[in-house]
Amino acid sequence: MMNVADEGDVVSRVRDIVSSFGHFDHVFNCAGVNPTAMALVDTPSAYFDKLVGVNLKGVCKWTRSCGGAHTMSVCAGYGWDDLTKRDRQRHPGHDTAHEDARQHVR
Repeated sequence: MMNVADEGDVVSRVRDIVSSFGHFDHVFNCAGVNPTAMALVDTPSAYFDKLVGVNLKGVCKWTRSCGGAHTMSVCAGYGWDDLTKRDRQRHPGHDTAHEDARQHVR
């Protein structure tokens, strides 16, 4: 297990893998924290920091640390459409925190 939001953890893990296997051929980014259905304006700062730290910065840290490997990043939103539809009805004009973070990874 690794915390992709922790740069020291990422660098240490990459170092361990490279020492065992020599290099990375491919990187598949698929880490993420579950979305919330609350409006961005109602999202606590601590949760938003965790969400961005894992879903956005974690992708960047891992990809950068693996340097030169072919990279694929995915973003899952299973069941998210109904939640965001309800959220938008409750808070017109506001994106949800998870949706806002996902837009930056695409």
